[in-house]
Amino acid sequence: MAVSVAELPAAVVGDGDRHPAGLGALGHRDAQGQHSRLVAGLAAARARGRTGGRKPKMTPALINKAQRMYDSKQFTMAEIASSCGVTPMTVYRNIRTDPATRPTAATAATPQGEAL
Repeated sequence: MAVSVAELPAAVVGDGDRHPAGLGALGHRDAQGQHSRLVAGLAAARARGRTGGRKPKMTPALINKAQRMYDSKQFTMAEIASSCGVTPMTVYRNIRTDPATRPTAATAATPQGEAL
């Protein structure tokens, strides 16, 4: 004899949703509890000044150094990378290699968001 899900007894969980009785309802309640604890923990960490995530390999000072070295056209990418202590791919990710997107002397001296 086949029984549809609509005919199964239902249980109401903490959020008011109706779920078929059994382990599914318990799993749903536990997942919601885990989520609320996760969100609360992240908020508490942010309040303590912790943002999470991996720290960048290149600081703004290193990025500027690498950009200046690249713009001088006297160094290879491998030399730039070794002087910064990173891989060439990390340097490529952090510097501008397209002349059209590179800031000019006038825009480089202006803080971002301000007009000239």
